[in-house]
This record gives sequence, C-alpha cells and structure tokens, in this order.
Amino acid sequence: MRNQLAVLAFCAAVFTAANAEAQSADLVISKSGTESASAGDTIAYSIFVFNNGPDAASNVTVTDSLPAGTTFVSLDASDGTFNCNTPAAGSGGTVTCTAATMPVEGTVRFTLSVKTSSAAPSGSITNTATITSPTPDPNTSDNSSSASTGIVGSSTASADLSIDSMDRATAVSAGATASFQVAISNKGPSTANHPRLTNAVPANTTFLSASVADPIGDFHCATPAVGTTGDIICTAPKFDVRGGDQPVFTFTFRVNNGVSQETTLTNSASLAADETDPNTSNNTASRTTAITTAAPSTDVSVAVSGGGPTFSIVVRNAGPNDAASVTLTDSVPSGSTFVSWSQNSGPAFNCSTPAPGATGTINCTIGVLPGLEGKTTTAEFALTVDTATQVTNTASVSSSTADPRPDNNTSSFPVLAKISINDVSVAEGNSGTTPAVFTVNLQPANATLTATVDYQTTGGTATSGIDFLATAGTLTFLAGETTKTITVPVIGDSVVEGNESFNVQLSNAVNATFQDTVGVGTIIDDDLGGPPAPSVRIGNLAFPEGNSGTSNVTFTATLSGASTSVSRVRWQTQDGTATAGSDYIASSGELVFQPGDLTKTFTVGIIGDTNFEPDETFNILIVSTDNTSTPPGPAAVATIVNDDVQPPSRHRAARH
Repeated sequence: MRNQLAVLAFCAAVFTAANAEAQSADLVISKSGTESASAGDTIAYSIFVFNNGPDAASNVTVTDSLPAGTTFVSLDASDGTFNCNTPAAGSGGTVTCTAATMPVEGTVRFTLSVKTSSAAPSGSITNTATITSPTPDPNTSDNSSSASTGIVGSSTASADLSIDSMDRATAVSAGATASFQVAISNKGPSTANHPRLTNAVPANTTFLSASVADPIGDFHCATPAVGTTGDIICTAPKFDVRGGDQPVFTFTFRVNNGVSQETTLTNSASLAADETDPNTSNNTASRTTAITTAAPSTDVSVAVSGGGPTFSIVVRNAGPNDAASVTLTDSVPSGSTFVSWSQNSGPAFNCSTPAPGATGTINCTIGVLPGLEGKTTTAEFALTVDTATQVTNTASVSSSTADPRPDNNTSSFPVLAKISINDVSVAEGNSGTTPAVFTVNLQPANATLTATVDYQTTGGTATSGIDFLATAGTLTFLAGETTKTITVPVIGDSVVEGNESFNVQLSNAVNATFQDTVGVGTIIDDDLGGPPAPSVRIGNLAFPEGNSGTSNVTFTATLSGASTSVSRVRWQTQDGTATAGSDYIASSGELVFQPGDLTKTFTVGIIGDTNFEPDETFNILIVSTDNTSTPPGPAAVATIVNDDVQPPSRHRAARH
C-alpha cells in the first residue's frame, strides 16, 4: 500500500512539474522618445509593455536605468497594474516597476520624463528599458528596447509662468471651512514642460479638498490626507502658452477649533516648470483671511430652466462663506419617468438617481460648496425625463450653514410668470440728483414660489458717474407680489448736451421668464439750446408661430417725446436663432414721424409650420435716423413662440 501511495505521489509531482513547464508568456516591451533636444531640455519616453501569452506572467519587472547626464522628472502609468519605485526628482538612478501578475493581452503604457544637463555636449543619449518574469518566455529578443535622442546644444526656451489671481473666502470662524481659488497661466513665449503648482496648507488649518477646472485636462493634484497638513502639488506634462489653457484650482481647508479671532490665515502658492522663467516676480502669491467669532453664512440658491424633456438645474453659492453639507433634491416630474442625470460643471456632487424608466427623487450632496469674495461658485446639472408633453420640474437646495435668503432655495420650470421693465424719461435738473424710477412687473403672480431677478445699469449715450449713478442689485418677488421698482439717480448739470440715454439690464431670472430685459432711461436735457431731439425705440414682441402660410405681426416704434420737426427712422430685420426665408420674411423700411407724432407701426411676415422646435428670435435694427438722438435705441427682439406639440417618445422593445 505504501509503495502504491509513493508511486501516486511521484506521478502527481511529475504532472505538476510538467504542467508548470508548459506555462509560458511572451512578454514584449517597446520604447520611443523625443528624437532631438537641446541641452537642458526634458526628454519624454513612451514605454509599452504587453503580454502576448499564451499564459499569464507572474512577478513581472520593468527596469529603466536613467542615462548618464539626465535626472528624473516624472513617471506616469496608464493603469495601476504596476507598483513603481523611482529616483527623487532631480536625481539619477533606476526606475523599477513590478506587478504580481500580468494577464494575457495585458497592456500598460508608461510615460517617463527625464531632464538633460544644461552642460550636456552635442551628441546622442540612449535609454534602454527591459522586462523580465520567472514565467518562461518563448521569445526573449523583444524583452528590451532602446530609444536615442540627439542633443543639439543648449536650450533657449523660456516660459513666463504666472499666478494671475488668488481669490478667497471672506472672514471665517474657527471650525468652519475656508476656500482659496488660484488661477494660473503661461505667458510664453514657449510651452512649459512639467509645470508644478505648490500650495501649502495654511497654518491653523488642515486639508479638506482640492479640485481643478482645466480646459485641457492635463493637471492633477497630489494632496495630503484629509485632516492633515503638508503641501498640495499639482502637475501636468506640459502647459501651453496662454489661450485656452488657463487652469483654475480650488483648495479648501478646515480651520482648527479654538483658533482665536485675532488670527489671520495666510494661503501661499508658487509655480515653476523646467524652462527658464524670464519674470519670476509673478511665480508666487499669497492671500489672507481673517478669523472671526461670527458664525459663517452663505447664500445658496437653485434655478431650473429648460423645456420639453430636458431641464438645466444650476446651484449657486453667492457667499460670503463656504456652504457646508449642501443637498440638492429633484423629484422626477409627475407624468414622466427618469431617463438620465449628469453634472456638466462645477465642484463634483455625489448623486443618487432612480433607475431609468422609474420615478423617484434625485439626491445630490457635497461636503463643501466654496464661497469666494466677489464670485459665485456654480454647479450645473442636466435632467432628462421621458414624457410626451411639457411637465413641470422643481428642485430644492439646502445647506447646514446659515442661509439669510431661503427664498431662492426652491425653483420650478416652466412657470407662467413673465418679467418686464418699462422705459423712463426724466428731466436732468441743474444740480444734485433726480430719481429715474423704473417699474418691473411680474405677471401673473406666482402662487407659492419666490421669483428673483438681477439688474445692472449700462451706459448708452449717457455715461455712468457723469450723467447717472451706476446701480445694481436683485429684486425679490415673494409669492403673490407683482411689482417692484428700481431707482437710478440722474446727475444734474447746466451743460447743453442734448438728450442722453442709459439702460437697466435684467438678467438671471429665477421662477420667471423674460418678456422684456432692457429698460431705457432717457435723460431730457433741460438746459438752454432749443428743444432736444427725441430718442426712438422699437418694443420687443412675442407672438405665436402659426401652422401654415404667412401672418403679419405689427411692431411699434415710439419717440420719447413729440418733436417740433419731422423725424425719420430707418429699420431692418436681422437673423437671431430664427432664419429669414424659413421662419420670417426679411424686411426693411422707413418710418416718418410728423411733428407731434409719438408712435408709428410696421409689419413683418411670419412663416408658419407644424414642426416642434424651440422658441426662435430675430431682431429689428434701427439702422439710421433723422432728427432723433443718436445713437438710436437698442435692437428690438422678436420672439416666435412655438405653438406645436412635441411628438411622443417612441421606444422599440428590446429583443430577447
């Protein structure tokens, strides 16, 4: 019996050994690099490793000894298969990367960058990489690969790297968070290789988060662990001369508990790259934030817009402090089912959604939504639902930080309420200021929602600070309210200058849409010099498209006051999102105002169809005038309102 067992054990050992010997893996390595460089330049190598099988390879090692006259800069891998040890930046040595196993057809790409000595003589630098494994390799001829780079003399490249701005949170309390935003650029003349932005965690704080808005997407940040101190280091392979490549970094820190209100937080950053920098004065920047005992506050808001099955949801933090524990909720509208949800911009939220085809609520959270001095932090989302008709979508946002404006924490779309503003004329006066009072109307009133709209004065022929005082702010219509006013002080003088005009521009409507966005203020010159020439304006107009044929829409041109002589106004249409010939009839003409006339009308033909499409606009331009104040008023906006029904979605059943 013992002999039989021994024989069986021997056979098993032989089988196992034979099976092990049968395992093989054809490992392949291929290397390429910069063909020529100047002394002092950076050389980038691409190293590809591949397992051609037929079996997985175990304990794989990739080795690359840096050539003489070069120092290590960086190493990146396409995935996390290998663990790598490298020399310190600026040192020579060997790069070694290992993987416990490499599957059949497994591929990894390494990008290795080295810097040549500024004193390197003309000639050639050769770099070799190898790959090995104890698993038998049937073809070892492709286990090493070399790349040569010609050195052609010293480098003349230079790049003026600049920290353009550093914005910050306003005063913050102990235990709260403080965010700093750093914007950088490369002013040239050369592309910068291996740019490095270093930002130290400020004293009396610990690291919380780092993010980068990079149009090119090259920058990535290595950070300390959350709750610790140290340096944030953000790097990229290269940094192009200023154009589209202007990254903005946001760093957020938590202020330590017990920090006294006399303390000042200082955030400092520095920027460098491989190339010579002709102006090092803009490579560093610092910004301070005061510690206060006052509790932080923040204005978080949400605005919903869109149409059809797609909605845009915008969350904003207007500060003055960071908003903590922000939550955004959006219930799938009644009469529809969920299709998709995505974040298009801004600090990343963590979101959960219903399954496609289901109903339910979207919930998104973020630990900190930064609040920056004089800036609004914005995050934009897109919701798509499945519906055959227009449905109403409502979203809400909240924060654990005190919010003095809860009225803008909820928004719905579509809403019936439309905002408009009137035009105002006021005599200038000889001194002091005279109020020009604009009326902003919301019709109809919102039954439950609060509507808000921002306003800002802009100059026309009148100049801010000389003829009127710049005015800006936000109007808030509580549920049921329909009228608000904006007062712009007009500055009096005794100079004969003719009538002048300025505008009040409305923007950022929440829980309302616009019927009119510009109010024109006309300052009547009441000084000597004869009767002033009137100003002229053509009013905005919205009207249904119609289903066929051509229908005429009547526009009205209005003088600010009756003239004592004949006034002539020449106008023409201009494409916006609507196109002449397919949406409306291109038109032009001249209006003649006899003395005493205040209004004249004209018509433009609108082409009807039955296509479901967004509302479209075209403009009515005042191209020239006689005996009216110049320049003429702003273009009128004509809105062709879609009156067709969106066809229901059609879904093809999946085959089984």
